[in-house]
Amino acid sequence: MATIKDVARLSGMSVGSVSRFLNNEPLKENNEKRIQDAIDKLDYKRNVMAKGLKENKSMSIGVLINDLSDVFATSVVSALESYIEDYGYSIILCDYKSDYNRMEKKINFLLERSIDGLVIFHAEKGTKMLHEVNQKGIPIVTIDSPIDEIMSDAVLVDNYESSKEAVKRLIGHGYKSVGLIGGQDSNYIARERKRGYIDALAESGLPIIKENIWHGSYTIDSGIKGTKELLDLGRIDSLFAINYYMGLGAINELKMNNADIGRNFGYVSFDRFIFNEAITPAITAVVQPVDEMGKNAGKLLIERLKDKKDGRVSVDKKVTCNSEIFVGSSDEKTLATF
Repeated sequence: MATIKDVARLSGMSVGSVSRFLNNEPLKENNEKRIQDAIDKLDYKRNVMAKGLKENKSMSIGVLINDLSDVFATSVVSALESYIEDYGYSIILCDYKSDYNRMEKKINFLLERSIDGLVIFHAEKGTKMLHEVNQKGIPIVTIDSPIDEIMSDAVLVDNYESSKEAVKRLIGHGYKSVGLIGGQDSNYIARERKRGYIDALAESGLPIIKENIWHGSYTIDSGIKGTKELLDLGRIDSLFAINYYMGLGAINELKMNNADIGRNFGYVSFDRFIFNEAITPAITAVVQPVDEMGKNAGKLLIERLKDKKDGRVSVDKKVTCNSEIFVGSSDEKTLATF
C-alpha cells in the first residue's frame, strides 16, 4: 500500500507539501497537479482513521433526521455531505421518527462513535443527551427549528414570511375563503407557517375563520383527511398546505372531488420536489433552498471545529435562508368558458 512518502518521492515534492495538499491547503497549481498525478498513479488512499486518532478526531459528523423518507431532510443532507467531504469528513445518518426517547438513543449511538459534530433536524427542545453533546464540546447545528436551551447554531428559512406571501397570492387572485392544512401548534414550523397564513388574511381584511384551519401530521394521509373535512364543510374556495406530504394528500383529495384547480379553486403548498412535476395544473409552491441550507450547515460546522481547535469561543449563530415562490397555475382564478 502506497504511503505519503511514496507520493512525495514520485511527485518530487516534500512530505510536508503533500500533507498540506491532502489537508486542502493551497499550493502552486503546478505542484498540486504533480501531487495529484502521483496519487492517481500510486492509487494512494489516505488513512483517515489513523489521522483521526492522531488528532483525536473521528472525521465523522452525526446527522439526525425525523425520517429517512423525508425528501426535504435528505436533500439538505446531500448538500451538507458534499460540502463537508471537501474537508475530509463523512456523515453517519440516523432517524428518530418524532420520538424523543429514540432520539436520545440515537445521540448516544453517535457519541459512542466519537462524532466531531452533530446536525439535527426539527428538534425543538434540549434533552439530556443534547446537553451531554454540549458538555463534550461537540458543535451542534439545528435545521429548521432553533433550540434555545442548548448551545447550537441554526439554519432556518423564514417560514412566516414565505407562508404569508403564498397565501396573499391566493387572495390576490380573488379567493376569499382560504383553508389551511397545518401541523400541530406544538411544532415551531407549524406555528410559524400558520402565523403567516393568519396575518395574510388579516392584512387583506379577510376574517380568520377557525373552522377553515385544520391541524394534522406531516403525512399524505393527513393531507387527504384534512382536505376532505374542509371540503365537506363547504366553506373554502382555496387551500394552503404547509407541508410537502400533506400537500400531496391534499391534491389527491381535491382531484378525487373534481375540484377545478386553477380555475375556480385555488391551491398553494409549501415545498416543491420531484412529484410536483407530475401534477397538472402546475402547483404554485414555496421552494426551500435545500442546497443553500445544507451548505450553510456545513460552513457553520467547519467554522465551529476550527474555533474548537484554535481555542476560540463564539456566540450561537442563526442563518436564515430565503425561500422562493415557484409560480404555477394552481393559484390562479379564471372563469371557465364553454
